[in-house]
Amino acid sequence: MNNRKNDIKSLLQRYLKGNSTDIERKSIEQWYSYTAKQQANPANNLDYEEIQKQSLSEILHKKDDLQKGSGFRSIKYWLPSAAALLLCVLGLLWFKSDNRNTLPQEVSISEITSGDTRATLTFENGKKLILNNHKEGIEVRDNIIYADGSKITDDEQNFDQIKQQNLVLSIPPGGTYQVRLSDGTQVWLNAGSLLRYPVTFADNERTVELEGEAYFDVKKQRTKAGQNRPFKVLTKGQEIHVLGTVFNVNAYMDQIEERTVLLEGIVQINAKNSATNSSTVLTPGKQSTITKKGITISNADIFATTAWRNGRFSFDGKPFSEIMAELSRWYNFDIKYVNGIPDVQFIGGAHRTEDISTALKVIESANISYRAEKNSNGKYTLIITNKKKEVATR
Repeated sequence: MNNRKNDIKSLLQRYLKGNSTDIERKSIEQWYSYTAKQQANPANNLDYEEIQKQSLSEILHKKDDLQKGSGFRSIKYWLPSAAALLLCVLGLLWFKSDNRNTLPQEVSISEITSGDTRATLTFENGKKLILNNHKEGIEVRDNIIYADGSKITDDEQNFDQIKQQNLVLSIPPGGTYQVRLSDGTQVWLNAGSLLRYPVTFADNERTVELEGEAYFDVKKQRTKAGQNRPFKVLTKGQEIHVLGTVFNVNAYMDQIEERTVLLEGIVQINAKNSATNSSTVLTPGKQSTITKKGITISNADIFATTAWRNGRFSFDGKPFSEIMAELSRWYNFDIKYVNGIPDVQFIGGAHRTEDISTALKVIESANISYRAEKNSNGKYTLIITNKKKEVATR
């Protein structure tokens, strides 16, 4: 710090004596110009040109005094202050420059792109494979391969060594993927989801763990003894017992409720942490909803529930917060609400392959505005303003 201060002193001294080079002179004067602009705050109605004028006037006035003979004493007392001031301002400029690089910047909504097929497969030894985003899924046969039969890696896998392992198929925000399990069960995973499953199932039962949302098409099987071989799906809040059936489970970790919709067959729902109604049986066309209070059964909207599986969004009858959560997982952005979450519902939808602006058109008619920001890590945030509430509070 002392060396820097001495350098600045020397630079200012040469400038005031008229001995600085053209580059040094321009550097000092540009620094004053830049400092004035940075310190001007439009919110305080400050005029940066006036600040610049005053700053330059002050240093030039000091220079004129010295040239007229006020001499070394003036330099002696003024130069350390000027150097200290310069150090402080340079530090401030660095801080502001650093903040400009870290503070979110407003960007065009078109920068937020739709999701696609992407996933990561993790083995028990911690090895991770980023799966090909041009493939739709993987399968477990005599080895682990892509659904089209191609290898997932050039490294030879010893299937005997991994067939007793559990694998984790994780789908990031903005992704989707499929897996055909060793028993032939097909699972479609939605964005921001995770499936933990064994390479090969035990003889007496089949168990997987889910975080997020998945669509299951479970193959009916029997044990070697001829008994039904149950299939279980474990989530944070429930245990689903099935034989052979088609159903959708929505169990994201950040949600306060979990929903299971049955399309075909029959399933038994066991709630883990609810106070009452700890178990129930679902029939086709019904939906179970689990909260801390227990299990409730209602008629399911099959189209809305499975829209994601068919490449669509369905907004029909959903709360605004649920619609935005669904969009944020697919388009991979965070959400910030201004004036609270709008209390509105919509009818309609969009294709998941479309730009986010198309999906957001549905909310433009509800007195809701939005804008996008991007931080230094490239993460987007959609800021949603409830203009209706804003007007009501004025």
